[in-house]
Amino acid sequence: MLYTFTSYESVYDLYVAILKTAIVAAVTLSLLVSMDRLYKVGKYMQVAARAHLTGRKPEHSFQCNSLPDPQQYSLVYPRVAVQLPMFNERAVCQAIIDSACELSWPKNRFKVQVLDDSTDRTTRDLVDDKVVEWRERGVNIEVMRRTNRAGYKAGALKEGLERLAEYDYVAIFDADFKPDADFLLLTVPYLIDNPEVGYVQTRWIFANPDESYLTKAQEISLNFHCKCEQYVQFATGGFFNFNGTAGIWRRKTIVTVGGWKSRTTVEDMDLSLRTFVNGWKAIYLTETTCINELPASFFAYRKQQHRWTCGPVQLWRKAAVDIWGSSLPLFSKLDLIFCYFGIRKFATHWVSLGFFCTIVPLSVFTPEVGTALYTICNMGCSLFCAAAHCAKLTVNLPGAELGNTHALYAFSTQLQQLFLNLCGDVLSLLLRSMSAIACFAHGILVVSLMHSNHAAGLNSTVGPCAPAGGGHSHHCHLHTKGMAPLHPVCPV
Repeated sequence: MLYTFTSYESVYDLYVAILKTAIVAAVTLSLLVSMDRLYKVGKYMQVAARAHLTGRKPEHSFQCNSLPDPQQYSLVYPRVAVQLPMFNERAVCQAIIDSACELSWPKNRFKVQVLDDSTDRTTRDLVDDKVVEWRERGVNIEVMRRTNRAGYKAGALKEGLERLAEYDYVAIFDADFKPDADFLLLTVPYLIDNPEVGYVQTRWIFANPDESYLTKAQEISLNFHCKCEQYVQFATGGFFNFNGTAGIWRRKTIVTVGGWKSRTTVEDMDLSLRTFVNGWKAIYLTETTCINELPASFFAYRKQQHRWTCGPVQLWRKAAVDIWGSSLPLFSKLDLIFCYFGIRKFATHWVSLGFFCTIVPLSVFTPEVGTALYTICNMGCSLFCAAAHCAKLTVNLPGAELGNTHALYAFSTQLQQLFLNLCGDVLSLLLRSMSAIACFAHGILVVSLMHSNHAAGLNSTVGPCAPAGGGHSHHCHLHTKGMAPLHPVCPV
């Protein structure tokens, strides 16, 4: 144990003691992450089995009456608006406008609002051409453009909502999504018949998961989030966030909880969290889906993950006090602050980088320190969770490894958001440099371990074996039987 610096004979002894303490802390955190994931999978299987045996799904606890014939009873339909935020989406801007305008709903109770912040002239022209086309076909559609992009997506949604005072419900779709024509018919009745419900979220499905190993790995990760994590949270009455698209809101809810805010990069999670804290309910429809495209390049993927990684940390830091001071039950407060944010949105990346990419490699080269094989259960847990939601098991290993390599970038992003006000750009540059070095070192380590394992055989522990031949050199072993070679992806 660590007590004082003077109780160690050398700096190396202090380093060994620190490493042993770090391993204990990291293993504890890793076990928490693994237990949370396994709980979600187990709960999902329980909910799915109950639904299969009884025929009652979680959403059946809410009323949902079919709407009458829109041709004869259009006036009883509520007013619904569809917001389409976009920014320089040249390739898909016209497709999403087509999909929105083709939604089944009485035209006299329906409006499409294109929130176009594009700076690209070609994109603007494409949007204008498509808007004119649908306006001539009788659809109530408008384009809203701003002189500045204050607040980005949240700012556009906020200004657009101010023009929709006469509409009851607002559906939101990003430009790369393509809703089916019956989307509103399947979702709006839940809002009509359940006045305590603030929003309805549908499940994402993907158009291009087989394009590359990157898109397949993303499909595995997002399927666990959409099929398992969010579904379980809804079924158990916990908090699940609005995904920013492919959902529909009650306008009154948005206004009541304070509207769209741009204080974080995850304005959707921010709004849905305030909705939950203020007592509103939400519905997750796993059978109603909306198709979208996955980022096919690592550059696009990294931009997306930067927002998804730093945003929850920003929100955790800014909303924790409000959560604790709310009227939620104590268990719900602890679940939100420690489980939802602390473990799922924060600790996961620290375990991947701090434990698997840093502490375990250091223990390999430190004879006095060893890490038992059972402590790397997080990798097995990741594979199990991936296997539970993906039929093609051959891509589970690349999918699990993507989490480790992405953690190199996510770790630095989280630190920046935690301590940005203290160190600013200097810390940002330092952390990016550290991530690049860690990425390079991780790659060298993996190659050397593979070479050592090939020459000396596999061991049952992660850590160094006894020195060979009584000398000072030793072979380092990592249990990798059956695992594909790990290819690090540099985060900077």
